[in-house]
Amino acid sequence: MGQSAFQPIAATQNIAAISYPPAVVQLAFLDGEILPVSSYADEVFSEDACFALKNLEKVSAEIVHEIQERMWQAACERLEASLSQFATLQDLCDSEALMNRKFFGQRAPTGPANVMNAVRMKEVQIVRASNADGESHLMVGVFGECAWDTEFGVSILFDADGTLIAAGGA
Repeated sequence: MGQSAFQPIAATQNIAAISYPPAVVQLAFLDGEILPVSSYADEVFSEDACFALKNLEKVSAEIVHEIQERMWQAACERLEASLSQFATLQDLCDSEALMNRKFFGQRAPTGPANVMNAVRMKEVQIVRASNADGESHLMVGVFGECAWDTEFGVSILFDADGTLIAAGGA
């Protein structure tokens, strides 16, 4: 098997020096996890997309804590919506594991501090979206699976400047 032409690009490496987004990116705020990058339409050739990825370096410890809080809230909301079927978050996670054959033996999170243990991020997507005024904005989404909702998973959404927009259920 031959070597890939693309090498992981660390968040600290000069992503802006290239004219198109890398095939993979290493995200320091996710403990150095390396994820594939996908984009739609012209974003694959956009220098703006490279800058948006580079701006993920700005994800501080405070933002990581906020992401954890929002993910925990998403898990609690999913359990609340399923209380007629499941008494605990562990019961929900066990049922999801059996039904979708993912996350077998996963301990349910007990709070924001360990919620990311029940999450597997899968990819980074660069997208351009329009607001109600028709203005176009570049965004970076990090998408994955979670033990409490294996069908829809979770997402973390940033604007092009690296500001957290949303985190939680996808």
